[in-house]
Amino acid sequence: MYALATDSLLFYKISPDPAGVTLRIWDNQPAQASHTYSYIINWRVKTMGQARHLLINHLALNGSSLACDHNALPMKGKVRLLSHATWSEES
Repeated sequence: MYALATDSLLFYKISPDPAGVTLRIWDNQPAQASHTYSYIINWRVKTMGQARHLLINHLALNGSSLACDHNALPMKGKVRLLSHATWSEES
């Protein structure tokens, strides 16, 4: 299997404030696209643990996982997605 010419990345940012925690997740788009992203998700939760849990679940559903312990997770970053992670090799 050959690698794609461009990497698929998901970016995230966890922002705590007095009212709770906001988790923002967005993807990247090729340079020639008219927008810089195709979607942004903003989740508002009560705790940092809930934000980390949502991020880990979202990454798993989109073909990726974290290389570090979720307790050592940086407040912002980017994660490479596996190409066609949900495709079955049996078909």
